[in-house]
Amino acid sequence: PISSGLRLGLWGVALAPRPLPHGARGAPLATFDLTAGYDAGRWRLDLEVENVLNRRLREGEYHYASHWRPGEEPSELPVLHVAAGPPLNARVGLSILF
Repeated sequence: PISSGLRLGLWGVALAPRPLPHGARGAPLATFDLTAGYDAGRWRLDLEVENVLNRRLREGEYHYASHWRPGEEPSELPVLHVAAGPPLNARVGLSILF
C-alpha cells in the first residue's frame, strides 16, 4: 500500500571528553540531524538537514608530534590536530514510486 502523510525524524550523537595520547583530552561533541518528509500518494518529498545547530564539529582529534616545515628541526612535543566535521547543510529530494 502507498502511504500518505508527514514524516519527521531527529538523530543526535553526544560524546563526553575522551582521553587522547600523551595526556591530552578530546573536546566534547554533540550534533543533531533532522529529517522530514511528506508522502502524497506515489509522490514523496524529503528534506535532510545535517548539523542543525551549525556547530563547529571536530570529527576527529589526534595528538602527536608533527613535522610540517622541511629544513627545520622537528619538534618532539605533541600537538592537537583535528579533522573538521560537516557544516550545516541541507538536501531536498523528490521521488515517485512505481
